[in-house]
Amino acid sequence: SSHGAMEALKRYPGLAICREEAPAKACMLSKTLLELQAHGHPLAKRASAHLMGMEEQFAALFAQMQNEGEISAAHDPKSLARRYQSDLLGLRVSAEREGTDAHAIAREIAEGLSRL
Repeated sequence: SSHGAMEALKRYPGLAICREEAPAKACMLSKTLLELQAHGHPLAKRASAHLMGMEEQFAALFAQMQNEGEISAAHDPKSLARRYQSDLLGLRVSAEREGTDAHAIAREIAEGLSRL
């Protein structure tokens, strides 16, 4: 059932906040991309490719949820995945800022999924 997919997508923003127990790979990818992109470093391209792979996996989950009637068929799974990935990257950047309630942002991302 795709309820697992929806729950996983809702839970992931809270896990994506860069901290000790966060998935280090996701944090490393976003930081690598941000820091090396400006310098045209080859690792930036690799980081970008990995993030695109994650986005494709998110799109597959959104498509699965559509096929099972859990979210509206009116949405484009690729657009949903692109927005979700963008939200996650923004969340990671915001979490680095002093005085930002990253957990509140993570909850807002999860709540947005419920409205699909």
